[in-house]
This record gives sequence, C-alpha cells and structure tokens, in this order.
Amino acid sequence: GSLILPVQSDESVRPGQAWLPMHWGDRFLKGLGTNVLTQPAFDPLSKQPELKHAGVEVDKVELPWQLFALVEGEVQSRFEALRPLFEEFAYANLTPT
Repeated sequence: GSLILPVQSDESVRPGQAWLPMHWGDRFLKGLGTNVLTQPAFDPLSKQPELKHAGVEVDKVELPWQLFALVEGEVQSRFEALRPLFEEFAYANLTPT
C-alpha cells in the first residue's frame, strides 16, 4: 500500500528506519491509515497480525495545496467536524501536535 504523510527527522529514530503510530487509522488518515502498510502475515497460534514492522520506501512528494487547521477547545468534536472534509481530497491527514 501507500500513504502520503508529513514527515520529519528525529534523532531517536535510527538511520534507515521510519516510525509511524500503528493506531493511526481512518480517524487521522484517509482510507485504512497505517494498516495499509502492514503485511498479511499473522501468528498461526494466536492469530495476532504482524503489525509492528514492515519494509517501507520513503519518497518526497510535492502537493499543489496544503491546509492547516489549529484546533483548540473540544478537540474530539473538531476532529469529527474536519474528518468529512477528507473525502474531498485524494490525500489528507490530521496530525495531532
């Protein structure tokens, strides 16, 4: 799969590695979120999916637009109001800071 996300370097992540919260699903990203990058493998005994690592390729992308919304107050209700706007764009994400 593929995702388009904002990225930044971080000294706590080793060179050659990338980190993305595994719980970033469609609440923060359009589509399947992080799970679009995971493998279909699972443990045969517990049936636990292999979610915690996958090979990725990181490429730079130039998008023709950017929207930034500073959210204050009732964050959950603001997210719920912003989330439907995702459907208007090919790529979208909500990044809590």
